[in-house]
Amino acid sequence: MLRRITLYLILIVFFFGSLFVMSMIPSKMDKQEEEIAKFTKDALLKRVTAMMVEPRALEETILIPGMVKAYEDVSLGAVIPGVIEKIHVKEGDHVPQGKELFLIDLRSRLAIQTEAIANHELARKTLERRKKLRERGDVTIQEYDEAVAAEGQAAAVVRRCDVEVSQGKITAPIAGIIDRVDVEEGEYMHEGAQLARLLDIDRVKIVAGIPELYVDAVARQKQAVVFIDGLNEERTAVLERIAYAADTLTNTFEATLRLDNPDHRIRPGMIVRTRLITKQIPNALIVPLFSLVKRESGMILFVEKEGTVEARPVTMGAVEKDQVEITQGLSTNEHVIVVGQKDLVHGQRVEVMEIIPQHMTFSIDKELQ
Repeated sequence: MLRRITLYLILIVFFFGSLFVMSMIPSKMDKQEEEIAKFTKDALLKRVTAMMVEPRALEETILIPGMVKAYEDVSLGAVIPGVIEKIHVKEGDHVPQGKELFLIDLRSRLAIQTEAIANHELARKTLERRKKLRERGDVTIQEYDEAVAAEGQAAAVVRRCDVEVSQGKITAPIAGIIDRVDVEEGEYMHEGAQLARLLDIDRVKIVAGIPELYVDAVARQKQAVVFIDGLNEERTAVLERIAYAADTLTNTFEATLRLDNPDHRIRPGMIVRTRLITKQIPNALIVPLFSLVKRESGMILFVEKEGTVEARPVTMGAVEKDQVEITQGLSTNEHVIVVGQKDLVHGQRVEVMEIIPQHMTFSIDKELQ
């Protein structure tokens, strides 16, 4: 009996000892559960890209539409009436200053000029004779004065004829391009009739209306960048003047900019956009516009620190293209989430895949679009 009880006790001890040892050894199933739990935890981490904020110079600008005009635009007209005898140019010709462009028939005026010269010569000789006679006392003062007056009148007629003859030759007052010819040879032109249009486009003027709010800032500038839509090009223009009085229709102040145009590709009438600086900030904290998230309370940024994000209300300042200045709510060297920020919540854990420099955010914006 005692032997049987002892055997039972040994069996019981062995059974519970085996159970204890087995419980101390992790099973294959336990390892799988641990791996699944770890994977689930990692999968719940939002993967994001951050940008380190560093201060840099910022220029706040505005884009003002403008119109290209020829630097000089001259309408050539007939000063005297007459028939167009000769046209020396055609549309598109580039002419130097002083070149003869049109000739009005001068035959009748040349005849009048010849007659006037002869009359003046007679009056001059008459005056010389009477002067000698006056010195001897053979003519009265009145007769001498009449000879002086006659010589002066004859000289005036000659000068008038000279002017009319010179006005029959229409020359270029400036160097430029003949944009349009409005007459034909043999056509009779009245005084003041338009003959042609002459443009100086070696340089051009850009005229833009500046809103009152920006006049003072723009007036301190010397240059501006203009984007020419028709050419898809940017060029630098010189600011020449801003009108002191506003346009009564648009309530803007007309600004005139000068732009060199040696290749003549910029044409009068083209539309341009002028980028003007309205504010300069030397050390601004700047983030991409697309990094901001709109909430009911206003605009916020998500800032990452040690794997956790903070929803940060911010105050915006100047805007430059796709960048915006943050005046409150952000500090130097903080990490702003720029990819993956749309669905984040305050306090959420994240995995930062990359921290990029500020200048790379533009390319990210293009990818997101």
